[in-house]
Amino acid sequence: MLQKDQSQITPESSRDAQVTCDETEYSIATKLKERKLMAAGKSYDDAYSDAIDITIKLMENMVKLAKSHYRIAIPDSITMYAATIDPNEK
Repeated sequence: MLQKDQSQITPESSRDAQVTCDETEYSIATKLKERKLMAAGKSYDDAYSDAIDITIKLMENMVKLAKSHYRIAIPDSITMYAATIDPNEK
C-alpha cells in the first residue's frame, strides 16, 4: 500500500479524510459508484472521476429540491404560546 510522506501532510491535505455528517451520504454514494465502475472494468482514476461527477449532480439536485420547499421562519426564542412571539423579532 502506498503511503504519503509524513512531511507532506498538512492540515489542508488531512481535511480529505474528514467527512461531516452532511457529506456522509454523498461520500458513500461516491464510493459505491466508484466500486461499481471498477467492477465493470474502469481504472480507479476513471471510476473516481466519473463517480465524483455523478455525486456533484446528486448534490446539485438536492440543492434544487431544497430551494423548491417553502421557507420557514424560526424565532430566536420560543415562548409558551405562539401568539406571544413578536413578529418583528429577528
